[in-house]
Amino acid sequence: MKTPPLISICIPTFNRGNLIYSNLSKLLQYTGRDLEVVVIDDASPDNTAELLESIADPRLVFERNESNLNFVGNFKKVLERARGDWVFTLSDEDVVSAEIVKRLANLLSDPGNRDLAVILGNIRNDEGPYPYYAYHNGSDYVPYKYESRRFARGDEAVGALGFHHKYISGILVRRDCIDWRILGAYSREHSGIAPQVDVYTRACAKGGGATVDLDFCIKRVARGQKSFIDSASSKSYKNPKNRMVQFKYYISLAHELIKDYEVKFRVMAAIYGYYIDEGTYGWHRILNTQAETEYLFNVVDDEGYDLKSGVREFHSEAVSFIESVLSSAPNENTHIDRLRSLIGDKLVYFLGKRGIALEKTPD
Repeated sequence: MKTPPLISICIPTFNRGNLIYSNLSKLLQYTGRDLEVVVIDDASPDNTAELLESIADPRLVFERNESNLNFVGNFKKVLERARGDWVFTLSDEDVVSAEIVKRLANLLSDPGNRDLAVILGNIRNDEGPYPYYAYHNGSDYVPYKYESRRFARGDEAVGALGFHHKYISGILVRRDCIDWRILGAYSREHSGIAPQVDVYTRACAKGGGATVDLDFCIKRVARGQKSFIDSASSKSYKNPKNRMVQFKYYISLAHELIKDYEVKFRVMAAIYGYYIDEGTYGWHRILNTQAETEYLFNVVDDEGYDLKSGVREFHSEAVSFIESVLSSAPNENTHIDRLRSLIGDKLVYFLGKRGIALEKTPD
């Protein structure tokens, strides 16, 4: 049996043949044998299979699905095919150069990192330094540019790293720390969940975590290249509740993994703030841009939308769900009051940030 490679770069892809072929050409310029690249094509209608099958490199493992599994199913499959000690998840639009692979290999070969389960690194945009943002911490947007820090396994690592890095690229997870039972349960019905967040957050509970100030990949396609309006095909896009499935899943996961209630509250409040921010961003922009407003009402929908009502509905459902999650906790009322206070601060902050004035802030 062949010795497993040090690192498996795992790339689920769909309908981006020319782009991923170009990106793989750069990546495979790395000459080390400690690398494996696993690419699963999700039944693309373009020439992805033809292009990738022309690459004669034994380090490339390529498969094409007979039918489309969607992102969640394809992500699960690409991890299952990996043999490396570490898996590195990568979007098919992003670039990992040979020099970056060399740095990753050096990082993972360092004996001082053997106890780690998760390592997060920088995502640098092709046309600038680090304009692609991870989350908002309540005072500013935090870019995918990290300080080099280490966190102990369990609450410290989950609290510091978990849930923030939602983009697929820039995540290293030790393969023996992946919860394969949970990953195996994913199906098409879980399409509202970002599986990479689940995978690396659970791994933080099994081993230590770290961030490193090292570029892990270059984001090739500009974030705004496609207008978000073009994908606004239903009323769910406009409502903050369009993220409720993810919100509930991550709140439940935080409750499951984190033991210390102060850490638990901080993480839950941060998750709440993230979805209020994300759920109001697009619609706020539409309401304040005449061309986009006209496009949406004339092309996508035939009626307006009350963002204030959407915020109230999201807040009410979110608080109710959190209360149900904490219902069996010791000192339940004290915990709920504490968390309501933290969530209330997040709500006031993000409503102010969007210029949304509610007649009465929800309890």
